[in-house]
Amino acid sequence: MRVALLTFLLINCTDPPDMFKLNIGPRFNTGIRRTPRPLAFVFAGESNSGGGAWNSDALAAEVAARPSVQVMDLYSGTFDFEDLDIGYNNTVDHFAVTTNPTWVPSLHDIRVHGMELALANAVDVSGVADRDVVYLVKTGQGASTIAQWYVGGTYWTKFLQRTSAAKTQLQQPQWIVWYSLGLNDIAAGTPVATWKTAVLEHLGRIQTALPGCVIVMTEFQSIPIDNPSYDTAIQEIAASSPTIVSINTAGAGTVNGNHWSYSGFKNTVVPRMIAATLGLI
Repeated sequence: MRVALLTFLLINCTDPPDMFKLNIGPRFNTGIRRTPRPLAFVFAGESNSGGGAWNSDALAAEVAARPSVQVMDLYSGTFDFEDLDIGYNNTVDHFAVTTNPTWVPSLHDIRVHGMELALANAVDVSGVADRDVVYLVKTGQGASTIAQWYVGGTYWTKFLQRTSAAKTQLQQPQWIVWYSLGLNDIAAGTPVATWKTAVLEHLGRIQTALPGCVIVMTEFQSIPIDNPSYDTAIQEIAASSPTIVSINTAGAGTVNGNHWSYSGFKNTVVPRMIAATLGLI
């Protein structure tokens, strides 16, 4: 009799009494929100990966401390993360940027910035891939050519030192490499085929050092010294791997010679880098 009554109620009642309601979903909902993997950005390459855009062009809020981007501290030697503070810690130990007295006249007086400012803007406004805090390791070296990024060399050793320190602090991060290299090779007359082969080898080492990383490369359409054959080579490198993409930088403003400006980074380069990144992760 009880079984018959229960069957009747379940079939015929659109809203059966609470004592007869079945809790059937969601099947695996435990009420525990899963914490997403941290996003770890690694800026790599030549001077545009450090930046030559003037801080004086930026808004006051943009050059204040930005907790949304935790940048690796390269001053103390501990390689921990701290709030990004453009003008104080955004570009440290980056040849041809921090060694340029016009750009960095003294310790903690950094007058230029790179992609980090617009990255922080994006995180502050709407987050990046549902993260309201991201991590940043800057590894670039200005005036560098691909030949200088050899195994055992100073630049590659510093890259490994900084990224290895990040590994000890971040649990299973999603590595995102923003890579800008080629202008100094154009200036030096490096044959594009030689450059392409060496860059592929370099990127392979980065992929080994940062398992699961995605790589977003800049092309150079907006840079005065650009050689279109290099842009083609970059596109071919990107086409060689499903975890590498490149962005066209046409229309990005420049300053200080072959460097993107505040508006160039903010309005063109970084929005395209972020869009490309979201297509990979």
